[in-house]
Amino acid sequence: MNFTVLPKLAESLFIEGSGDITDKMQYSATVLPDYTTNKAVQWSISDGSVATIDQNGFLSPLKNGVVTITAKTTDGSNLSCQKIVTINGVKAKINQITLNTGYWNAPFDPQVLDYTIYVSKNVSSVNFTLNFTGGTVICGTYGLFFNNVAKTISINQTSQTFEFVRSNVTDCLNATYHITILKSEDFVTEGTTLTKYIGSGTELTIPNTITEINDDAFSNIAITKITIPNTVTQLATNAFRGCNHLVIYCNTNSAAHRFAQTNSIPFVLTDAVTVLLGDANKDGTISAYDAVVQLALIAGTLPADDVGKTASDINGDGTITAYDAVLLLQYVAGIETGFDIGKSINVIPL
Repeated sequence: MNFTVLPKLAESLFIEGSGDITDKMQYSATVLPDYTTNKAVQWSISDGSVATIDQNGFLSPLKNGVVTITAKTTDGSNLSCQKIVTINGVKAKINQITLNTGYWNAPFDPQVLDYTIYVSKNVSSVNFTLNFTGGTVICGTYGLFFNNVAKTISINQTSQTFEFVRSNVTDCLNATYHITILKSEDFVTEGTTLTKYIGSGTELTIPNTITEINDDAFSNIAITKITIPNTVTQLATNAFRGCNHLVIYCNTNSAAHRFAQTNSIPFVLTDAVTVLLGDANKDGTISAYDAVVQLALIAGTLPADDVGKTASDINGDGTITAYDAVLLLQYVAGIETGFDIGKSINVIPL
């Protein structure tokens, strides 16, 4: 015998959440019974000029006033529930503030009124551009700002705080945004963590007081060379996002070396020693005497170091033999050997 299980429709619906708010609020709809097959609801609001609500129940106030929110079932039961929401204390907002330079301590949020922006110590002025709808914005002696029109503000102190007063917006309280401009060294840090580079150089050396480099610390900056000391033990994956012409200078097996390898960034090992292939005595030239040194290394009458051994291993088979000395003497005599004798090679002393 076959049975068909029919969907269980909603029998009741109610909205949970405060009826008096001053800021964003998420409302939820409870659909009963618990075993209702489809508990999804559709949200709507009576006046979109006062507030908006999305399909997750997030209500965002735009100004003070009263609205009615409605939740309606979508399972065919055609149930709906309404809730009156009173909005008080909403402040006038600036939608966006942008500067032509500097690093913000946090992304701009119209609801947040206090920010610190780090700029290079050489900066003497910044351009502020404000985006807002209706009403006015005034900043002290710099006066009235116009929507999306840049205004230049002088920076003549190490730290300066500017007040942007947002007012004359219908059904909204006035709001004052505090923007502190802080002149900083080019490397902005939090403790021993490098959070942002705000300078203009293209060849940089990380201070040895730094142990960590954050995501986007150098993002989209036109640096071509950066020297990273061994004190840096952590580099975030996107620390150099958009630095397309970067070469990292670092020591062998350092965190920076591993980071460069993992992220396919060109690198130069600064602890490598450059020597000529065949220059067994490391005097910068190749002569028959280098063959004598090779034979002494083979016999064990001279102490061997990594640089000398690498320079002496002409055929690159990992050992020094009489054959390497023969190849070297052929080179000195002007006979072609088929090996790159005389070519500069980099050796990492172990």
